[in-house]
Amino acid sequence: MVLVINAARMTRSAAAVVLGCRQMDGDLNLAGVIFNNVARPRHADMLRRAVEHYAGVRVLGTIPKKRAFDIPDRHLGLVPAGEDERLHAALDALAAEAERNLDLDGILAVAARASPLAVPDRPLYPPPVPGACVTIGVFRDRAFSFYYPENLEALEAAGARLRYIDALGDGLPPVDALYIGGGFPEVLAAGLEANRPLRDAVRRAGAPGLPVYAEGGGLL
Repeated sequence: MVLVINAARMTRSAAAVVLGCRQMDGDLNLAGVIFNNVARPRHADMLRRAVEHYAGVRVLGTIPKKRAFDIPDRHLGLVPAGEDERLHAALDALAAEAERNLDLDGILAVAARASPLAVPDRPLYPPPVPGACVTIGVFRDRAFSFYYPENLEALEAAGARLRYIDALGDGLPPVDALYIGGGFPEVLAAGLEANRPLRDAVRRAGAPGLPVYAEGGGLL
């Protein structure tokens, strides 16, 4: 295991955190530590010396505190990647910093020593439904972006064809059911309101019984 610690306003106490995590679980194989939010090189050196001296755990690198790494968020959590291009810039900056400041070879060596993950001895998805030939419309855009990939894969494995719909601009294609996932439709309410043809089409299709499954923001 590699422990990642937020090192803001922390020096020697970082060693206490590492020792506490190791002491709490005797079966924990703590192979290294990465420090995040490091103020400056002197701070990084103090953290490294404290942890390696008092805890005897290898420090695999540090990530400095920079405004370029800020990931946009709001009251409900992180801003989805589809809404804000600043996220991509922050991830690119973090990737470049990781290559400079992390012992990537050491991290890969730790990963190579890890025990294999237990895989259930059963099919991942149910077998296809005989004769299944349905098309499921999936709202997938900036407003509705929260989906577990496994759910979509399971639908396809069962024989369904998925057709993705942009609720901000598309119409409703011929479908046998609708799946509307979570997201932040309230943030993009103006765009959703402007696409009245889609809303009307969903209302007309749902009234006589078109199956519609929605969750989270999609339920709103």
